[in-house]
Amino acid sequence: MAEEIYRENVWNSVSTQCETIHEPSKTEKQMICFKGRKAWKLFKYIVFVLCTSCLIYQSVEFCAHYYTYPDAINFAVKSKIFTLPAVTVCDKNSIERSIFCEEFPHYCQYPINRDEFCEKHPHFCKENITIPMHGYHTKFHMRVTETSQKYFKNHSREDSRSFRDKSKAETVIVTDEEYATFVKCFSSNLHIDDEDEPDVKNILNSSDVLSNEVHLTVPSLGKGDRIFHYTLRMLREEEFHPWDLPQAFIAVHSPYVPSNPIADGSSMELGYEYELYVRLEENHLLPAPYQTNCTDYIDLWRKNNRTGARSQAMCKELCTLKFSRDCFDCDRGLTMFRDHDKWCKEERFHCSLMKALALEKSCQFSCNPDCLKLKYVFTMKRKAFKRFKGKQKEENRNKISIRVYVKDPEIFVQSHTPLYGNWELFSYIGGLMGCWLGISVWTFVGILEFNYLRALQFIKNFRKKSKILANGVDFKAKLHSF
Repeated sequence: MAEEIYRENVWNSVSTQCETIHEPSKTEKQMICFKGRKAWKLFKYIVFVLCTSCLIYQSVEFCAHYYTYPDAINFAVKSKIFTLPAVTVCDKNSIERSIFCEEFPHYCQYPINRDEFCEKHPHFCKENITIPMHGYHTKFHMRVTETSQKYFKNHSREDSRSFRDKSKAETVIVTDEEYATFVKCFSSNLHIDDEDEPDVKNILNSSDVLSNEVHLTVPSLGKGDRIFHYTLRMLREEEFHPWDLPQAFIAVHSPYVPSNPIADGSSMELGYEYELYVRLEENHLLPAPYQTNCTDYIDLWRKNNRTGARSQAMCKELCTLKFSRDCFDCDRGLTMFRDHDKWCKEERFHCSLMKALALEKSCQFSCNPDCLKLKYVFTMKRKAFKRFKGKQKEENRNKISIRVYVKDPEIFVQSHTPLYGNWELFSYIGGLMGCWLGISVWTFVGILEFNYLRALQFIKNFRKKSKILANGVDFKAKLHSF
């Protein structure tokens, strides 16, 4: 009987302990409260995931855009170092009629139907003259043009020009596509294939003397600084092509870029004074990996011991020149050249033409745009010479006067600059993080708080279970002893 009473007391004690163990604690009550807010927590998770997804998406998009190396275009006006332009003047009639007919009388004749010819061209009829046999009021001889070109260099009209400073003018040759002939020109400050720097003008500080600086002290009555003065004298009766009017052409261009004034320049007529007012525009590009993908030819020229091209245009022409010399043993493809004796006259080649053409195209393809482009914009004013009498009047009728001025020393600069700096990627993504995570910070904090409480509850439960198991083992041991 006593044993049964003891067992009943033991089981009552165990029951009391179990009820005590399973009585809800304060933390368990908090967990029950959290379970009632599952929908709210789910909404917080969704907001956080959406914000994080937007952050990742925009970050990836920006990185893709960043590594295309975009650039921005800036405009400015500066006044300091003004690179003077090259000025090239061409007299289209490079061979005088009288010299040609004196040397080759069998290629000249008196005009057929002289009255009709003199009515059209009275300046040829002051005396009995012969004209080349082009088929215009004469018979046609196919050797006229060919012969004139053979003697072009020695019989061109060198004395028809009058430079104020002849030392700075050099003779260059261009082609006249209309007649497929050579034309002699005179160019100042041209540096397409030499070792010299172009002339520049220091605008702001006259005390800053550069090695190639030009001091322009000629008074110009408010017109600006005169950089070029050229007088061309031509006689109408000396035209090699009688149907042509005497004409000259001028081009104002970059010292590094070849130019053909007859094809790309402005025409000028006898009996007029021309004034050109030049303004400089600079365009600065960026090298690879930026999209403008330019080449600093001037820097390469200096590094290569002052040899090679100083512009994209000259780079391409040198590619064509190399191909021509390799395949034809002669020169072709140049806009301006100094010796036409080596110019290609026949199309005989001694190379694999297709392979050479492929190499030429590959070479030209590697000629990227210039990192510095110089563009000279000018306005031209024309006025007739004063009408003097007698000899002075006749002289003015056969003369062209050219003056080039730098009236506005301000340089209009268009420059491409990197749109993003070295730290822009970090800053931009940091800004996105601040934006999107800032929007979701309340969900982010709530999620952290919830997970923290869950972890804390898990640790407490784990400790309780460990104690219960330990108490259970002790109880069984005591029970077993009874």
